[in-house]
Amino acid sequence: MLFLLFMNLKSLQKKLSEFHVRYQSLIENAGALFFLQMAGYVLPFVTFPYLTRVLGAETFGVFVFAQSVVQYFTLLTDYGFNLSATQQISIQRENSTALSKIFSTTIATKFLLFLMSEALLIILILFHPKLSLYREVILLTSLSLVGSVFFPIWFFQGIEKMRIITLLQVSGRVLYVVCILFFVQEPLDVRLASLFFSLSSIIPGALGFYYSFRLKPLSIILPNSTDIFQALQKGKVVFFSMAGASLFNNSNTFILGLFGSMEQVGLYSIAERIVRAFVMLSTPITQAIFPHSARLFSNSKESALQFLRKVLIGGSIFFFSLSVIVFSLAEWIVYLATGNFIPEAALLLRILSFLPFTIFADNIFGTQILLNIGQERTFTKVIFASGIFSLVSSLIFVPYFFGLATACIYFITEVIVFVWFAIAVKQFGFSIKLFRQ
Repeated sequence: MLFLLFMNLKSLQKKLSEFHVRYQSLIENAGALFFLQMAGYVLPFVTFPYLTRVLGAETFGVFVFAQSVVQYFTLLTDYGFNLSATQQISIQRENSTALSKIFSTTIATKFLLFLMSEALLIILILFHPKLSLYREVILLTSLSLVGSVFFPIWFFQGIEKMRIITLLQVSGRVLYVVCILFFVQEPLDVRLASLFFSLSSIIPGALGFYYSFRLKPLSIILPNSTDIFQALQKGKVVFFSMAGASLFNNSNTFILGLFGSMEQVGLYSIAERIVRAFVMLSTPITQAIFPHSARLFSNSKESALQFLRKVLIGGSIFFFSLSVIVFSLAEWIVYLATGNFIPEAALLLRILSFLPFTIFADNIFGTQILLNIGQERTFTKVIFASGIFSLVSSLIFVPYFFGLATACIYFITEVIVFVWFAIAVKQFGFSIKLFRQ
């Protein structure tokens, strides 16, 4: 009996060793991204109670509202490069000339989009009364776009070197927390808080740009208009899908800010940021497996689907359990995040509590499968149509029900995306293979 147990343990050890060798790079990258996401959302929780107390709910709402405005322009400058450029870099990682061209073209295109974004933002501030009222905070927050332009996250993901991303971004976020705690002392310091927010993006961006040249023998190749146009073409599917997603991710806070008070924005943002922290636990997994899935699909769809099936089953069990915990302990989670019991924020958190599960699942069906089997049009249609539903619903109900309507619409929209993606995958004949033993 002991001999059999020993042999089983040896066999298990051998399988674990083989698994580690086979997926060593994937495991390390996922681990690095997981640590990055944890730091990115745990560290702000240090400032959460502090900012809500020092700034107050209303000024904290202004701080968050400014970020929601700038997020539209972050979306524009990022375009679809975090996926489209990642795919290209992953395929051409050993070709220095091709890497240099992809790198240079992507940075140049992002910089042009940045200039367009700043010009458009200034025009909106000049002509919109509410944006003009908070113009200083919005413009200071918009400086974060500089970091978005020059931090080549897509490059590091493509060559599967996520440790540097982790080190730089965690350092930037630690700097942000330290500056907030030392220099933000009263509601008027919301401008300083916005500046520190931007610096936490600019500094890692500059260092990331520098280190990319240390990792690979890159050279700057001035792109022509054709190169830039092709880069935009390759990323347009992802961009429009992200734009659709932004209609129900970012527009929630923005529309609530237009129709409601800044205090209502603050209460909703507390719940949304808490649940987003749990949602982002899936990001290191999905980001790390995307280039791996792309390579698997290019070689064998069966192997790719078998791999994703394992990820889906394990991830669904974890994130559904996590959602149940968030729903059950909403009041205490709000207390831990803010230092106060806030019943209104706890109610909104309960409404949003199952987003970690639905968003993880729709990423597997949508990003990992539909995009990799060439169904970009279907992917974009689902996201954009869902975003339109969210936008129209928000414009109808938020002026009357404010944060409650915002939370309900956000959750319902994510459920629509999840179900629609699952149906689409089944229609293309991959559902049975995905779940088959």
